[in-house]
Amino acid sequence: MRSNNPRFANFCLAVLLACPWGMLLCLPIMIVGMQMIEIPDRLAIRTNGQLVKFKYFYPESLTTLEGKAIPRDPDHEYSYTTPSLIYDFDDPSEIKVDGWSRHLNVVIENENPEDAALWYFVRERNGSGLTYFQKYSVPRKKVEGFIGTKGFRETLPPPEERFQLPSYRYLGSAMIPYSMSVSQMSAGTWGLDYGYGGEKRYYTITRNGEWREIDIPKQTVRVILPEMKFRSIESSSRYLSNPATDLPNEERKKWISKTILHARTEDEVLLLSLPQKDGSIKEEMRIKLPEEFRTRVISWVHLPDDSGLLVTSLGYDAEANEDRYRIQRHDADGKFSEPEQIDLKREPKSLLLFSGVPLLIPPAVSGAIAFSHTGLFGFPRQTPEAFLMKQLWPIPVLIGLICGGLILIHARRNGLNLSEQIAYAIFGLIGGVPAVAGYLTHRRWGVRVRCPSCGRDVLLRGEKCSGCATEFPQPELVGTEVFA
Repeated sequence: MRSNNPRFANFCLAVLLACPWGMLLCLPIMIVGMQMIEIPDRLAIRTNGQLVKFKYFYPESLTTLEGKAIPRDPDHEYSYTTPSLIYDFDDPSEIKVDGWSRHLNVVIENENPEDAALWYFVRERNGSGLTYFQKYSVPRKKVEGFIGTKGFRETLPPPEERFQLPSYRYLGSAMIPYSMSVSQMSAGTWGLDYGYGGEKRYYTITRNGEWREIDIPKQTVRVILPEMKFRSIESSSRYLSNPATDLPNEERKKWISKTILHARTEDEVLLLSLPQKDGSIKEEMRIKLPEEFRTRVISWVHLPDDSGLLVTSLGYDAEANEDRYRIQRHDADGKFSEPEQIDLKREPKSLLLFSGVPLLIPPAVSGAIAFSHTGLFGFPRQTPEAFLMKQLWPIPVLIGLICGGLILIHARRNGLNLSEQIAYAIFGLIGGVPAVAGYLTHRRWGVRVRCPSCGRDVLLRGEKCSGCATEFPQPELVGTEVFA
């Protein structure tokens, strides 16, 4: 800028320095805090059916339910589970977000340029949830057909032939051949497309439990397993013994994962294959639900020997600060054992304190630097940098909040362990050392300017020329000239 004063440049370098070093300063607080508080538990299930626990921030610390430490074996790890197969329908009034993306999804057909078309579904915004597919011809630039519950038609489907999705949720991305990436479909919701090459299929479960497939290329609609009334469907993983390979035993995994579908009816859970290329779906297993699980949200974990277990949440005990789960095992024939209860500690409220304290360090450092340039510590108030700081002081504070917020989010949601904290420290050093070097370099060599009196190029170290002692003129702070 034209203020002929290096303080603002120094200030910018100081702010650059403050944020990474502020993050570095907060790491010891977080590390000490994490060692002092009780870390929340998470549940894991091994391929042999053993239930184990691990600490949220330290996933390598695997223990039995009684607290005995055991080694982690990747070949036997399953996953921790959260109940997800819902029982009841969603209440449309509870859905707060209903943006344009919930009303539009496009399938492009372009194998034949003459037949290139866009297929997209249209959902009415009046709360009825009535939905239909519409075809738009690209070369002819007009609508050429629709798909309703009875298949293709050239005119707009009447209300009774439209798909009813009163509690629509956006539930996944495109499904690729032989896999289904949509996480869950439940009654009244829409699961996205499933494709083999250029083939596109859509699936939905209606309010009355019909599982429908909409085949775009064939322009047909069919009901899958019409004898059943589904409540919800989700994709999951089934662990199988790894067949023989060319790899030596010590390098070959003992188990391989196969994507399957878990489907739920009113009183049963089913293990289904993914839809095949011909559209068929194979039923691989069926289990009758115990009475106490039929009206709850559940997870069904299927183990390699065809045994498994059901998991449901019993709610949160505020006094003990625990999440309580009921688990009931079954054998390969579907016979259930007695249910057992597992209590998992939630993250303590003190965790927010220890992970929130570092949030204050970067903005405190940045704010102190900003405050020092407002004229209260010996700097002239009417300099351009002082003028700018009066207007821009929230920016370094915001930068500091973002830095601290990222640490907070990462620590609380993704499980920041000790090695990751060290990585953050390295990041602070990488960001801080060049800032120190740049700041010191600037202070050592300064800024060279041309003196309007003697014409010399001199180092700007004050308000006067170092050659002839003439005072440099100070610009007036008017308009936006200060930004020039």
